[in-house]
Amino acid sequence: AASNGATPATGAGTGPVNGTHQIDGDQPGPVPADTGPDRVASAAAARRHQGQETRRRIADHIAQNPDATPAQIAEAVGKSVTTVRRHLTELDNQ
Repeated sequence: AASNGATPATGAGTGPVNGTHQIDGDQPGPVPADTGPDRVASAAAARRHQGQETRRRIADHIAQNPDATPAQIAEAVGKSVTTVRRHLTELDNQ
């Protein structure tokens, strides 16, 4: 407790405090500019791009290995079997 009778505004890592942002015991600083709807839209676009890239890699692997199983494709592209199956379904629906 502070000796002047004031209480601290927050503990470490608790988020915004008086227009600042505190992370894991660091000193409070300005709230990052990359928050809000633009950041969410940007993250969604990045996920869409990543998904498209994964589907392209899966399709390329299938073109070279038409008899490959989902497990073999998953190993080749570095994704889980569940992820590969989801993308195979997406490719079938296109």
